[in-house]
Formats: sequence, structure tokens, C-alpha cells
Amino acid sequence: MSETNQRLRSLLLTAAIYLIVVASAFGFNVIRSRAARNQPAQPAPPETPAPTVASTKPYFSLTTNRTYSPNESSRVWASYQNIDHLDFRVYRVKDPNKFFKQLDDPHQMGEKEKEEISQGYGVRISLLERTHRLKISLFTAVRDYVRTHLLKQHRETFNQKFRKETEPTRTPLNVADYARVPLLNPDQKVKDWREPLPPLENEYDSRMVTVGKQEPGVYLIEAVNGDLRAYSIAIVSNLTMIEKTTKDGQVLVYVVDRKTGAPHEGVSIEVTKSKQVLASGTTDKSGVFKTEVKQPTAKEGAEENTDEEESNKSAYLIMARERDNFVISDVESFYFGGEGGEDDALTSEDVTGYIYTDRPIYRPAQKVYFKGILRQWGRNGYQLLDSKTVDVTIEDPNNGKIFEKELPLSTRGSFSGDIDLADEVPLGNYNITAAVGDAKSSGYFEVQEYKKPEFKVSVKGPKEFAAVVEKVKFTVTANYFFGAPVTNADVHYYIYKQRYYHWWWGNESNDEFDDAAGPENEGGDEEDSGYYGSDLVTEGDGTLTSRGEMTVDFEVPKPEDKDEWDYSYRLEAQVTDASRREMHGQASFIGTRGKTVADAYPERYLYYQGDTAKIRVKTADYAGHPVSEKVTLKFIEQKYEKVEKDEEYNGYKYKNYDYILHERELASADVNTDSQGNAAYDFTVPSPGSIYVKAILNENGKEIVNRGGSFWAPDKKGEWSDFEYRDYDEKSIKLVPDKKSYKPGETAHVLAMLPADKAHLLVTTELSNVMTVREIDSAGRSVVIDVPIEQRYEPNVYLDVSFVKDSDMYSQSQLIVVPARDKMLKLDIVPNKKEFKPLTRKLVSALSTKRSTASRRKLPVISSASSMASATTKCRRVSRFITSSRALPATSRSISRRTNLLINSLISRTKVLTLNPPFVASSKTQPFGSRMR
Repeated sequence: MSETNQRLRSLLLTAAIYLIVVASAFGFNVIRSRAARNQPAQPAPPETPAPTVASTKPYFSLTTNRTYSPNESSRVWASYQNIDHLDFRVYRVKDPNKFFKQLDDPHQMGEKEKEEISQGYGVRISLLERTHRLKISLFTAVRDYVRTHLLKQHRETFNQKFRKETEPTRTPLNVADYARVPLLNPDQKVKDWREPLPPLENEYDSRMVTVGKQEPGVYLIEAVNGDLRAYSIAIVSNLTMIEKTTKDGQVLVYVVDRKTGAPHEGVSIEVTKSKQVLASGTTDKSGVFKTEVKQPTAKEGAEENTDEEESNKSAYLIMARERDNFVISDVESFYFGGEGGEDDALTSEDVTGYIYTDRPIYRPAQKVYFKGILRQWGRNGYQLLDSKTVDVTIEDPNNGKIFEKELPLSTRGSFSGDIDLADEVPLGNYNITAAVGDAKSSGYFEVQEYKKPEFKVSVKGPKEFAAVVEKVKFTVTANYFFGAPVTNADVHYYIYKQRYYHWWWGNESNDEFDDAAGPENEGGDEEDSGYYGSDLVTEGDGTLTSRGEMTVDFEVPKPEDKDEWDYSYRLEAQVTDASRREMHGQASFIGTRGKTVADAYPERYLYYQGDTAKIRVKTADYAGHPVSEKVTLKFIEQKYEKVEKDEEYNGYKYKNYDYILHERELASADVNTDSQGNAAYDFTVPSPGSIYVKAILNENGKEIVNRGGSFWAPDKKGEWSDFEYRDYDEKSIKLVPDKKSYKPGETAHVLAMLPADKAHLLVTTELSNVMTVREIDSAGRSVVIDVPIEQRYEPNVYLDVSFVKDSDMYSQSQLIVVPARDKMLKLDIVPNKKEFKPLTRKLVSALSTKRSTASRRKLPVISSASSMASATTKCRRVSRFITSSRALPATSRSISRRTNLLINSLISRTKVLTLNPPFVASSKTQPFGSRMR
């Protein structure tokens, strides 16, 4: 929680800074424009030489922000002041690679070049230029955000309506114009004209100047007015590329056609930095080029440059060229681990850690014992950090540091320490942060002051299960701790309902290592709701009797006709006595629609049309005891229809889209479960689509419908896709694995539903680097990708799918879970007695068995009742860390799922812990980004 709060505070601070900058810039513009309008006309001053003011000097600049295809009209944006026209000359660059390598900054002509070619233009960047750059960056950020969230057809409609290109009134340049301002190179000039510039509404605005359609190539655009010159670059190309880079220097380039996305073989690739060529080669038949680069050696005595503008000059350049088609991308040194070469500082993405305390909550004046384990993630998995110390700080809820010390890091990568809390420390969450360089790992504990309550509130509910429409009673009781009842106290109560999940749900697989990595996440970020989320049913007030009691009558609501779930109901009571002291209590029960529940789920989540789907059926009573029942299975096809609607807001007409669900019954069948409540059914998939199963029980003539599992059924031609239901932004790929988890040697079958047909997919498996890469052609809107599972994928790996179509890039990642079964330990904790009294000494033996061997090892003995409780709490917290094999992809929608805890009890139970020696943890990594240029 504390880490979330810290991250939230950081995000809020960043947002506040951006808002202040935006408000300042726009406020300055508004104030200045108002001042200009309200300023009264002044008499003409005497003709005396006035000093030159920077704001009245003629000024202009040129910018471009994208690459154009040959069938598009290239554009350049001109910002100007006190300029009524510009003379444009367009030159073709013969050798783009050489041209860009000679520039200090690929985004500018460079200070040196500007000084050589400019006359009457200062070398230092003026305040006006800096303001304009800020405005351009803000505009670009807003534009990219809108493009990401706005449908493509909406953008095209808006551009056609409001951005129709008007033919400018231009005049050709003559020889006299050339004489005044000589051409850079007459042989390479392809176009020139004079562009009239009407006054702008605001001096910081810009005007779009159309260059026109050009053949593939790199063009230098020169604008001249008197002695002033400005330059920009326009790149026209049929190619684009997707790049993937890692912090240790791995580079993957995928070069494709900008319109069709087809890969190009034999494209020349160069990777440069600081005018040095670090790697070069050509793409293979899949359009892929892979290499590894090293940081160029820095000159001796050279100081580290922290200037942001200067750092742009040392960016990595990735250039691709095929005859006249040229593509360039600059990669900041951050993507290659910084500027330090072998001495690069670690970052939080490199380090995984776990920090814990001997108990979760403390009182003031108590001693806190803490310990942490740190590992660095590399290509070969977890590694020990190359550091002998770690900086540990502890902050209170007010962000005040109460502990700051450098602690030794053991040979096993662990550290430990303790701190004595003061008598008057603030109450709340405390953060423990361990830092090695820039890498940080956090843990937390709580400090709370215990105040003995004056009275206790208890709520007694009805029996554990109650049928719908049955009338039940809750009894609220309040008693002082000295025994007397709390009389005539005010009571306010709430009754909530939430969906009830039966005991077997979440553990349908026979594989004990499955942990919610199946189709229910589907590359999304929705968390499994579990027992969370409540709806208020009713609330009320009352008063305790002279015996300190109050009853609440409640009738279990009848579910709707199409309701497929049972619900639990919870009453929360707030009792306030005469001294205005308030205490709480609660109780709950489960409202049942019948006596038996049924579930039906497929063995896999992916079957082709015509395949036989294996359906498992279970029946049990609400207490979890298996029963034999007749179950009717119904197979329902789901389809979503995209409906277009015309809407209007503030006079602006636009189109909106709704998605209407249509369901169709494909088949039904009756099965009878055995005495263990199990049955199986083979279902032949008749048609492609999204299919789910209903399990229906009949009790005394009443049908009880239970929602079962679902699966996807693509056709083998790849023509079917669930795209219209899934994709609201038209840039989404949907990935569905056929199982929750896999073993090395198996093959994962992953359904990819695409927003476009005839796509050329770049398919990679990734962790901290690209492990495998291949190109797959998809004729239709869906394709099944086979992923051979390798040992090195344990305990999880990311499957990334990307492609380009019509100058748009589509990308999605999916987590593939491969539990490290050969690194699991079975842990038995056995007490010498079943029950203990307070302060009684006891003996507890802990035995561990590695699943791959029969050896048993006796773990340290725990004694005393208090230490046993502490160990139980700590082990539960460790289990949450151990069993969470989730990571957040960097370039796709986050995948965040709630996992099932493998340890439910530490006493007289046998469960499984995940060990990745020498670190008690499962591997968690982040795939790196894909970028398109």
C-alpha cells in the first residue's frame, strides 16, 4: 500500500508540474494578447534611433514531425514573426547516412551548421525559441494522446472536413532571388517557390506549409527571408521499421512496407553513436536484423554531460536504407543502460527484492527487525548484485527519515537490521527502502496505538446458507467489557451483497501450479474480482434494548430470471453509545438458489472448428460435498454487433458506436455425475466463435442455471475474429493462450485476433532480451501461433505480437506461465500438540522436501506461542510474494491478476512453495518496448 501511495504521490507531483507549465505558457499568451489589444494608440515618437528589441526582430523557424509516404503530401510547419513571405528551396540529399552521421543532433541542423549558414541569427537559443519548443512538445503530447484514444475514421472525417488543403498562392523564384541568396547546391534542388505568410493571430502560432508529393528520399528544406535562413528535413519513404532494444545492447530491427506491412529483405542497417558506426548489416528474408552494440569508449578526462539538449547529440541512430527509401530512428542512451558503459548504475527495472519485518504491525516504543533479499535480473535469470553494501532508509507516514544507514550485503544477497521506535512516533504506514545505485526495493510495516475499547459489538447472522425469499434475522449485540449490556445505544446498519464464488472455482485445473494465467486475462488489465466488490442492498437505523440487543429482519432477494450466480449478504452494524463512542461488527451468510451447484468447464481454452472439446462437469452441495446429479449442458455462442449512432454535442455532430450482444444456443446435452460429483462430455465445435457453457440443474421443476467456462473456436482459414467486441480504439490485438500454464517441452497454442487481415506479424518471446523471433503471415483476421515452451522460459515469458498496416503500428503482449516445477519445495510444519495455552512452550518441526528428489531437510525449530503466530504471519506474507508470478509489460496494457495463494495454513498442512535457489522467489521481469519509425 505504501509503495502505491508513493507512486501515486510521484504521479500527482509530475502532473502538477506539467499543469503549472501549461498554465504559465497559456496565461502568458493570454495576458500578452490582451495587453496588445487594450493598449491605446500612442503618438509617433521622434525619429531617434531606438535600441533593438528582440521581440520586434524578424524571426522564423521550420519544423517537421513525421515521415511521409510517396502518396502523401509532405508538410512543414513555419513559426514566424514580422515576416510576410518566405522563399522555399527543397534539396534532395544524396547520401542520407552520411548526412545524418555528420549532424551533432539529428533533430536539428546543429549549432555548428547553423552558425555557418546563418546571417544575422544568434547562435544562442532565444527565449522565443525555447517557448516555441515547449509549445510544440505540449502540442505533440496532446496530439499523440488524442490519436491513441480517437478512432481512425473519426480522425479522417475531421481532417477531411477541417483540414482540407487549399492551394497556396505561390510565385516562382527568379534568378534575381538566387543572386541575393545563393543556392546550397543547384544540382540537388528539386523545387522552389515563394510562400506568402499572412499575419498570425498569436506570435507563437505556426502555419502549415505544404511541400507536396515527393519521390522517396531525404529532402532538406531551406526557407529564406533577407539574411535569415532556417532549415528542416522531410523524409519520404515506403518503408518503416519496428525496433526493440535492451539495456545490455541488444538491437532488433524489423523493416517492413509502410502500407502493407510486408517485410523487406536486404535492407542496409547501420547503428551509430557520436558519428561512430557501432554495427551494420542487412535484413534477412523475414525483414529482421539482429545485433549487439557496445557503448563507445569515452575520451579520457571527458566530463559527464547532464545537459538535456547536449545529451540529444549523443543519441544512438538506427538507419535503414533500400535504394531511395530511408528510415531513421534515434534511441536515447537510456534504452542501452545509460552513459556509463560497464559502470552503469542499476535501476529498479533491473532489481527484484523482497523486504519484510518480524511482524506486520507495531506499537510505539517497540523494536522493529527487518530483513531484505535482493537479486539482479539478467539474461540468465536472477543473479547476485555486484555490491557489498546497500543503503537502507525508513520513512514515517510524513516522509520523515527515522533510519538511514549503509548495511552490508551478504554473499547470499541479503541484509538485515533493526530500529527502536520512539515513544511518540507518528501512526500509520512506514516505508523501508533498500537502494543500490538507482535501483530501489521497498517494504512496509505499520505503527498503531492500541486503545482498549469500552465495549464490544457482535453480530450474529442466520445459518451459513439461506434459500432465496427466505426470511432471516440478524442479531446485533453490544456489551461493555465489565459485563453490562450497552443499553439504548443508536445503531446504524448496512446490508451489502456480492457475488459468491463456490469453493472449487479458481482451481478447476488438475495442475496445482495453475495461477490464473488463462484466457480470462486476455492481455487485459482487469483484476479477478474474487470476494471484492459489494452492492448496497439496504440500510437502516435502530436502538439497542435494555439487554443490549437489536434484531434486523431481512428477506433474501429473489434473483432475476437470467441471473446465473449466487450471492452472499453481509450486515455491518455501527453502534454509538451515550458517550458517542462508536464500535463496529458484522456477519454474513450465503443466499442459495437451490441445494446443489454445478460447474462445467473446458480442458483447454482454444479449439478449432470441428475439434472435440473436452468438457469437465462437477456437482456438489454448498458445503463442498460431492453429490450425484443430472446436469443439462447448453453451449451458447456469443457475438457482438457494432451499431453506429449519430450524436451531437454543442453543435458538433459525430458518430458513436455501441456493441450489442447476441447469443445463440448451439447444442445441449444431459450428463450424470458419479458419486464423486464428476462427469465428462465431448462436444464437437460446429462453428467458429466465442462459446461458453451453461450447467443447468432441475430441482422440483425449477431450473437453476450456473455459468460455466468458455473457450474460443477459430476456423483454420483464419477468417473469423472477435475484433468488433474487443477493440474500441482499433489498435488492439487480442491474444488468448489455450491453457493457464505449461511445462517445458509442450507447445502453447495462442490465438491472435487481429484488427486487420493480411497482416505480417513480428512474433517474439521476451524477458529482459529477445529470446526468439520469427515472422508469421496471417491471411485472415485470426491466426493460431504455436510457441514451443523451453526450459529457460521458467517461470514465465512474454509473447509479443506486432505488425504494421497503413502506417499504423499494432502491438500486444501476453504472459505465458511456465512454473518452475523442478524448483518447488514441499513444506511440512508439524507441531507436537494440537492446542496450546498462552505462554506454553512447544516444539514445532519444519520439514522440506524438494519435489525433484526424495531428500528431506529439517528447517529451524520455532518455539513459544507468540513466535509461532509471528512465523505464521510472516510465512503468509512470504507466500504472497512467492506465488505472484506477474509482471507489467512496458508497451502494452498492463497484465495484473490476483493469484491463488499456495499456502492456506502452516499448521498440519502440506502445501507448495516456489524456490528459485538461492532466492526464494519466482521470476518476474518486464518485456521491453517496441517502437515504430
